[in-house]
Amino acid sequence: MTSDKKSFNESQPGAGIPKAVVRKKGGISLIWFTPVVALVLAGLLFYRTETSRGPKVEVYFQNGQGLVPGHTKVEYHGIQAGIVETLRVAPDLKYVIADIRLAPQAGIAAREGAQYWVTRPEATLTQVSNLGTLLSGVYIEVMPGDGKPQYKFMGLNSEPENYARTPGLDVILEADKAGSIKEGGPVYYREVPVGKVGPHTLTNDSRKIHILVHIDDQYAPLVRDNSEFWDASGIHVDLGLTGIHVSTESLQSILGGGIAFATPDKPGEPVSDGATFALHDKGEEKWLSWSPAIELYTKK
Repeated sequence: MTSDKKSFNESQPGAGIPKAVVRKKGGISLIWFTPVVALVLAGLLFYRTETSRGPKVEVYFQNGQGLVPGHTKVEYHGIQAGIVETLRVAPDLKYVIADIRLAPQAGIAAREGAQYWVTRPEATLTQVSNLGTLLSGVYIEVMPGDGKPQYKFMGLNSEPENYARTPGLDVILEADKAGSIKEGGPVYYREVPVGKVGPHTLTNDSRKIHILVHIDDQYAPLVRDNSEFWDASGIHVDLGLTGIHVSTESLQSILGGGIAFATPDKPGEPVSDGATFALHDKGEEKWLSWSPAIELYTKK
């Protein structure tokens, strides 16, 4: 009987096959680390992106005309230093805030002392300035600072006087009144434009005015300590026994408010920035006849 029972059990399906034993594994599954690793990688990518884009600054302007988010560039000496990302109105409704993302190499534009202003096309009767903005659009210029990090700035209404000074000679003309002389007008030497008229200021005692005149670098040697300057902005009429004599420098000087100067046959000593000259009402015959031999130079 015993042998028969044994043979019956062995004949059953699955007889003699060991059963699987399920054991619970302790610890945390690796699958739970996947979102953590993804979050860390995303954080590193965000940090790398932010640091490679440069700092972000806020600039407050009184007028946001022409500024376009994502298009308006920030430039320093013609090189792009950033771009306007967004525009918004200040809470007090007095300013337009431009959120500017600077380039990584333009970090010095996010320091104390930095100055921002908008460059737009300007047209007068005698000249058109910033003509390139008609094609490229309005842009913001910046003069970097050298102080501590700073991320909020008040935009200027115009270009600062100490920005990108053009090489040349700056002299001061003293006169009783400005007359029709205008800032930005031409400066002539023998009817050739050699410079521009700068800002006008009153003297400390308010009895005279000082007119800043800039002479282009290559023409600076023409100005000597015995040079004479006169107002070339108007039409001078002399009534005498021989009739009426009308004289003027040029149509441009009439419209733009120009100045002319001359140097005697025996030139004096060269002058430096800040030299002061008297501004005469008009040019006289002897001044116009002066033709000193002064060697000019041209930068290579």
